[in-house]
Amino acid sequence: MIPLQFFYEWLLNSPSDRLIAGTPRSTTTERYLTCFAASLIDLVSTIQPSSTHYGHTLLNGPEEDRPLSTTRLLRPHLRYLLRLATSLAILICIPSYLWYVSINLTTMANLTAIYNTACFFVYAFSVALLGERVLAPKVAAVLLCIAGVSIISFWHPENGDVIGTLSTLSSPTASFLGSAVATVGAAGYGFYEVFYKKYASPPTASVLFANTLTGLIGLSTLLLLWLPLPLFHLTGIEPFSLPNVRTLAYILLISIIGVFFNASIMCVIAMTSPVFAAVAIMLTIPAVAVADVIVTGKDVPASTALGSALILVGFVLLCVELRNEGEAAEKVGGNQAESEIEP
Repeated sequence: MIPLQFFYEWLLNSPSDRLIAGTPRSTTTERYLTCFAASLIDLVSTIQPSSTHYGHTLLNGPEEDRPLSTTRLLRPHLRYLLRLATSLAILICIPSYLWYVSINLTTMANLTAIYNTACFFVYAFSVALLGERVLAPKVAAVLLCIAGVSIISFWHPENGDVIGTLSTLSSPTASFLGSAVATVGAAGYGFYEVFYKKYASPPTASVLFANTLTGLIGLSTLLLLWLPLPLFHLTGIEPFSLPNVRTLAYILLISIIGVFFNASIMCVIAMTSPVFAAVAIMLTIPAVAVADVIVTGKDVPASTALGSALILVGFVLLCVELRNEGEAAEKVGGNQAESEIEP
């Protein structure tokens, strides 16, 4: 994501700015690093108020001929960034790995339903770590979405029965273990989203910071998270073998899609809330149903239609509640500003 964000920043520079400041690369690099450093220091100052402050130098900026302040990072900020990228890489790796483990132990329907309960864990962790209040509309929105996913996963009236039961597996014990592993993975993913909001979201949301951090998480994964692989291979927990060309192509495709997905989720979390991001992810289910109708021309099953409707109702309910909270916050801020102006 870092090269794409860098290219986007390069496109934002006007031709006149390129002529004044020199080469496009130097100008874009300075602006990129300055914006990222400013967001990082705002974040560290919020999380660690006692940390050392930073210095400024001035650089001519093109917007309204105002000077652009460059930022100098100090060691505490770089150490925080290193710990943050490594922690996020580990936290996102664990639920992803558990998903692949549980897929061999339980049904796909059961796995889908359990992993989509992540929105419940997101809300629970948000209450515990972010200080969110337990509000009936948010609880109802989360429960409606979970109910919608469960209906889509398990209830297929055209088959006359509920699918995804233990009978589809050779061992009920394996299915229980798969459900337990999937539940831990869903809880881990919920914790990851809330952890990101609390420790990796600057006070002022920045897409540049989010995308750069996504790239640093990928770099941390590449440099560090391969270390357990030889141990897993030697102990027989997870034997390693090189994939064939076709499998490698699928892995690369999944990786590319995953990068864009994770980057988008990080931006949504930074700009809104983890609960909103977790519920919004479920909108992919009705979206896939609509796309399936357009592409294949097949009718939508009743279970998919009902489940999608519940998900949409839950999402709308959450949006209304978030809008009301935003209006209330603006009203409180306006009242405080008026009280400060009055003598």
